[in-house]
Amino acid sequence: GHTYTIDITDYDDERKSRSNWGRTDLAKKYIVIDKTVNKTVQEETLIHELLHCITHETKVDYDMPPEQEESFVRRLAACLYATLKNNNLLK
Repeated sequence: GHTYTIDITDYDDERKSRSNWGRTDLAKKYIVIDKTVNKTVQEETLIHELLHCITHETKVDYDMPPEQEESFVRRLAACLYATLKNNNLLK
C-alpha cells in the first residue's frame, strides 16, 4: 500500500478561486484540503483527491490525457460521495 499525508488547512493556492478546494502532490504523497469550506465540500474534495491518488497508483491515469482523467475523477467522485452520503457511511 501507499501512505499519503492528508492535511486540512487554510492553504494558499491560486486555483482556489476556481472552485478548487484541494490538491494532491503525487510525488510527495501529500493531500491538502481547504479548511475554510464547509464539511460537505471537504468530504467531497477528499474523495476527489483520493481518486486522483488511486488512478495514479494503479496507473489508470497513464492511459488518458490529464483533462480526461480529471473528468473521470470528477464523475466518479460525485457518484461515490452520493452513495456514501445517502447510505449514512460518512461520519
